[in-house]
Amino acid sequence: MTLKKHIDRIISLTNELDPSITWKSIQIVKDVVVNPGIQTVDLSKAVFFSMEEFETEFNQLILKGYSWINFNVLGKLDNALIISVELPASICFLPPESTPINLSGPFNFIKTTPNWDLNKIRPDIYAYLKARWRYILYISVVHCYVLYFVTSIISIISEDEKPIFLLKVFYYLIWVTSAPVLLVGQLENEYLNYFTFVKNVLVIGFLFAQYTFLVSLYYYLSKKLRSRI
Repeated sequence: MTLKKHIDRIISLTNELDPSITWKSIQIVKDVVVNPGIQTVDLSKAVFFSMEEFETEFNQLILKGYSWINFNVLGKLDNALIISVELPASICFLPPESTPINLSGPFNFIKTTPNWDLNKIRPDIYAYLKARWRYILYISVVHCYVLYFVTSIISIISEDEKPIFLLKVFYYLIWVTSAPVLLVGQLENEYLNYFTFVKNVLVIGFLFAQYTFLVSLYYYLSKKLRSRI
């Protein structure tokens, strides 16, 4: 069966799932990363083909002998129906005529998005944080150990507990800003740069807090050392 016939099957499936969905062109993509758990679609590394451009690619995939090939109706992007090509992890060297071509509709979180518009998808932050709670806990524990070590050393050197409070405040500012930077950085990698602006703001806050902490530590220790001379 030719690629065009499979595309006709996909169009029929799309019309069955939602007759209101319309498009002006069809784009076929490879290397899409979809994470249904946190509801993200990453097209940053995807390769786009028109139907004509994908014809040769499709014939090559058939000849490779995959155990199956799946055409997934991913959604819409700028008035184009996006069809994702999904492949198994390994090749079974089946005869070309034995490779089944499967079809599947959009993921549920895309189906519930108006007009299946991929530009309107927003990640589920709660699900993301729930999935990464171990990572958040690990970062928090590491920060606490570092804070304890740094303040202990300063206490020993200075023999004075009062200025340590200010240093702790600055260090907690570093922790409060660095943890979101790490989390938002992960989200940015997984979702179409949606969090780039937020991450940049947090990075500025993180750098300011870190700079303030280091400058305060430098002047404090310098004053202490001068007073001992």
